[in-house]
Amino acid sequence: MKSKNIINFCKVIKWSKDLRSRYMFTLATHRTFMELDRVRTETYAGKKTAHKNVKILKKYNYYFATTKEGLRYYLIIELAKFFEISSRKKSLTIEHLLNYSEKNLNKLSKEYFKEYHKDQEFLTKDLGSLKEISINDIQSFRKRIENNKEKIQNIKYYRDEYIAHDDIKKKKYTIKNRDISTLLRLVKDIVNFYYLKLEWTSNCYDNFDKEPIRDTKRIFKDLRNYDIFEEKAWKK
Repeated sequence: MKSKNIINFCKVIKWSKDLRSRYMFTLATHRTFMELDRVRTETYAGKKTAHKNVKILKKYNYYFATTKEGLRYYLIIELAKFFEISSRKKSLTIEHLLNYSEKNLNKLSKEYFKEYHKDQEFLTKDLGSLKEISINDIQSFRKRIENNKEKIQNIKYYRDEYIAHDDIKKKKYTIKNRDISTLLRLVKDIVNFYYLKLEWTSNCYDNFDKEPIRDTKRIFKDLRNYDIFEEKAWKK
């Protein structure tokens, strides 16, 4: 049972974990979406394999078309949610996390770190190298968000005008893959920062980063092998 004295510390840790969970699934979605694009290209898959993959995409067109569209929608919606600014303060966003941290910096100190981790002596034995969250840290992230303001706005506008609604008069927005990668990296850096400061640990995202790519490759490999089996069966 955690003490009431560290309720603010506990809130920030919980929110960091929730954001991390959302980030991991958004990352996996992005990797799968991109892999579905790459498997058809000769420079990535090789000429022979790419041609077979295109054949599979056409054969199961409705499945892959709707899957890819669903991935695109999920990716845009989740990415926009991270950078939402809600005046009601009822939504968990990066802005909410930063604002709350700034207002409660004194409750995120080494003192509260020690209280929260009191049952883990190996963490609290030597806190000399642990640097507390500072206003400069928060301002640094805010600056990065501001520097990517146009990318963020484009994501939000696209979500609002193309996904959440079907606006009759739509503006044309180009959502570039490198912009999505930049914003995902920003989310990752913020989540990792809070984990390091409050949990004194780092995160590994290999499963959500690499496994979606491997899974997609395995699916196409299995389907290519099935086509060969099916072709041989017909010849018999």
